[in-house]
Amino acid sequence: MRTSFVATVALLAIVGPTIAAGQANPTRELQTRVWVNLSSKVYHCPGTPNYGTTVNGEFMVEAQARGFGHRAAGGRGCNDMVTEGPAPLPDTTDAGRRLVWVNTESGVYHCPGAADWGRTRRGRYLAEEAASTAGHRAAGGRACAGPDDVARIRAAVDSIAAAALAGGQAAGMSIAVFRGPDTVVLKGYGSADLELDVPTPPRAVYEIGSVTKQFTSSAILLLVEQGKLSLDDELVKYLPDYPTQGHRLTIRRLLDHTSGIQGYTEMPAFGPLMPQRLPRDTLVKLFSRAPFKFAPGEALAYNNSAYFLLGLVIEKAAGGTYADFVKTQLFDKAGMKDSRYCSESEIIPRRAHGYDFAPPGRLVVKAHLNHTWPYAAGSLCSTAGDLATWSMALHGGRILSPASYRALITPSPLTNGTPVRYAMGMINDSLGGRHVLSHGGGINGFLADMAYFPDDRLVIAVLVNSAGPVAPNAITAAIARVIHGPPPPPTSVAVDHPLADYAGTFRGIGRGDSLTLTLAVDSAGLRLRAGNAPPPGQVLRYTGNDTFMSGRNRYTFRREAGRVTTLVADLISVVSTLTRR
Repeated sequence: MRTSFVATVALLAIVGPTIAAGQANPTRELQTRVWVNLSSKVYHCPGTPNYGTTVNGEFMVEAQARGFGHRAAGGRGCNDMVTEGPAPLPDTTDAGRRLVWVNTESGVYHCPGAADWGRTRRGRYLAEEAASTAGHRAAGGRACAGPDDVARIRAAVDSIAAAALAGGQAAGMSIAVFRGPDTVVLKGYGSADLELDVPTPPRAVYEIGSVTKQFTSSAILLLVEQGKLSLDDELVKYLPDYPTQGHRLTIRRLLDHTSGIQGYTEMPAFGPLMPQRLPRDTLVKLFSRAPFKFAPGEALAYNNSAYFLLGLVIEKAAGGTYADFVKTQLFDKAGMKDSRYCSESEIIPRRAHGYDFAPPGRLVVKAHLNHTWPYAAGSLCSTAGDLATWSMALHGGRILSPASYRALITPSPLTNGTPVRYAMGMINDSLGGRHVLSHGGGINGFLADMAYFPDDRLVIAVLVNSAGPVAPNAITAAIARVIHGPPPPPTSVAVDHPLADYAGTFRGIGRGDSLTLTLAVDSAGLRLRAGNAPPPGQVLRYTGNDTFMSGRNRYTFRREAGRVTTLVADLISVVSTLTRR
């Protein structure tokens, strides 16, 4: 029996398309976009004299402005002033030609849906072909996507899914690709039920594992906005009996995995609890008795116990259940009609059945897990389409205030100043040379990955109803390459110290047990092995300043009196200072 559900770590700042300050609004959206004067908290309607002329302000949807407490100039909403019906963004007007926003200062044109669409201070709208003829170039080096490009992406996604399912290493999957308001791909592949030979239906429901964490962190931030808690509140304010062992343990430290408490999914004693329905405090007593792995803020180690506790905090502060709060405050706001708190016994329409991967390489029915235990760390169920809808709502400003959203996606350094890439239920990093906000999930029988690329408002969600060798984050990366093109080649520089400086064994805090890394030098360069992995290990790429990379992992060596003594390992889900042995 598996003794843990895991997070496959592999989603973010964007507001909707806006127009240049001082210009007339070029279109009516489904909701009127207004100019908000942030100093006076007054918003101005399109066509009014001071629309877009205030010095301190920004464009946003009128309903969003009202939600943030801004008021309408003149006391009337803008929709009262608009007589014509809504029209889409101007990407297919002008006799069917695609309009783009041209920055006349830089000569770069931006595609509809891109982050900087219509936001430049000096520019104008042109048909794409006219912009190209006039010598303007496309942002990112590629023209805007048209119908042919959408067909190409869909065909490529079909091929990627078919290759992943070949050989029976996964039962089925659902993939959603949204670009701005446009649905590029929304499709199921393979089987939702192998025993009954049921194809994956549209709107198939999956357990999403640790993708749940961004819903939990968003719920906490909403409660902060409502004045019901603070990120700097200590946990004992809500759970007075929790043994903090002399540490100051705040809500903030629970959100970013820097609490230092023991993760229950790494504890052998959790295994027997998995199939049982027992009171929640059974689990809390189990992990709260364990010594802290480190002082809060000293390191980062991915931690399901922290998010379990956050669920209890949400219930205490909100005065209701975690499931109800997430449904009414998050699912309903975003328009997620097929999402819910998971149940191992409830009949759920279009539920995909989960499978584990067992030796010598076959799928078996997943091990039983009672959903008392994943809770706010991993007990939500959703569809690929709902997750894409959520992503567009979250990153489009319809869930959180701007300040809360910035907190959600902005990683805070450790207390010693070491930077990290994990924020609050969200990883803020790059993929294929593009800025991405992402998170993965793994739970008995299911794997998930969701990524949001702010620069072109691209969402990719991949859900798989098997926990095996088919990795959703690899599928996400493959789809992103199809859309963005090949990533730039990795950069490296000449090593400015003898490689022998870095050789040795380093040990420190890991996610479960301690983390041990062994560095050795051979003809290929500096190699790294983790734990008891056999040689030769991975060849590291030098990026300067005593720092090496392997994939997305970063290793920075620190010196005392010229000698390497410690190694800061940034594995995204673990950031720890290891000492040379």
